[in-house]
Amino acid sequence: MEGQTSMIAIAIAIVMLIFIAIFLLSSSLGSQTSQTLKAEYRNLYAHNALLSVLRTETECGTMSDVMKAAYFGGGKCDSRKFLDSRMPGFMQDMLNATGHTDFDWFIEASPQNFEGVSLSLGNPAVKDAKEKWDARTLINWEGYQLEAKLYLMTKV
Repeated sequence: MEGQTSMIAIAIAIVMLIFIAIFLLSSSLGSQTSQTLKAEYRNLYAHNALLSVLRTETECGTMSDVMKAAYFGGGKCDSRKFLDSRMPGFMQDMLNATGHTDFDWFIEASPQNFEGVSLSLGNPAVKDAKEKWDARTLINWEGYQLEAKLYLMTKV
């Protein structure tokens, strides 16, 4: 009976050593992929943040409607003044709600298939930073396309 108990104990020890080896191997390989996962997370975060901000409802319509009105005219409010005064608050609320208070941002809207100037809000240094990530989407209005871009970076 003692021989059987010793064999079971040895088998359990071997199985435990195999699991420890697998764990150590997977954790050492996991650090290499963590940078890729971090980049994918930040890319997804930037796209979701841009879409969330553009779909935010305000007293002047959605933010994308306000951006269109600021660029093309019309709208319920003085859209350019509204964007200048309210966009920083909306962005800060969104960043606070997601727990990323250490991010800085810059939003730019530029014409896609016609001539015009760009509309920009936020910290312009973010656009020129090396360690930034961005998201882009198109806002359509009567055959015209306005490309909205959000640039994010970690504050220094």
